[in-house]
Amino acid sequence: ANITLKIDNPKFIAKFLSFSMSLFWTLEALSHGYFMTPLN
Repeated sequence: ANITLKIDNPKFIAKFLSFSMSLFWTLEALSHGYFMTPLN
């Protein structure tokens, strides 16, 4: 099985990047306490 084929897949890369970015911003917002304030 060649794993590089899966990693070179543009769809896989886009999905991985969007997931990691959303995870990053969620942790960033949590660390700054954005979710502690009530959302209007």
